[in-house]
Amino acid sequence: DMINPVNTVKAIWRYHAIDNDWGDFGYNYLIDPYGNIYEGRAGINGVRGNHAPPNEGSIGISILGNYTNQQPTQASTASLIRLMAYLSAVNNIDLTHKTSFDGNNPGGVYGHKDIGQTACPGNSFYPLMDALANNARLVKQTNNEMNNKIASINSLVEGREYYTGANRGDPN
Repeated sequence: DMINPVNTVKAIWRYHAIDNDWGDFGYNYLIDPYGNIYEGRAGINGVRGNHAPPNEGSIGISILGNYTNQQPTQASTASLIRLMAYLSAVNNIDLTHKTSFDGNNPGGVYGHKDIGQTACPGNSFYPLMDALANNARLVKQTNNEMNNKIASINSLVEGREYYTGANRGDPN
């Protein structure tokens, strides 16, 4: 339901937390087509995701939508770039797109299909991965707040909303 993406986020939470019995989202963050960022797995930063094994040391970000034949919106990619820059600054994550997982040097930016057998993030999204990582690196390099690691999560979305567990409708 991309007209009201909060409903989609709630449905994903139910599927992950209840149907899959993961206890919460598999992702740490979700971004809707309007650029709104949603808290995923409780605890946000530094929490181990449960989205693409091996999950240790990972941060999972889901861009809501199907990108097999269409590209993500400009609003969603702008929020993704800023979120990646912020998370890189806070967690010292290398903003290089890697196309296969290396357990000896795991740091980097991966598409879901770089980790496992899936079409995700889609044929129209995947070619953007290098540019997204490069743009996030530029944002990080030119943003003194991020370089000083004092940027707040709310400063990421530039007029968009940031949703936490308190307003995503968890039944607990």
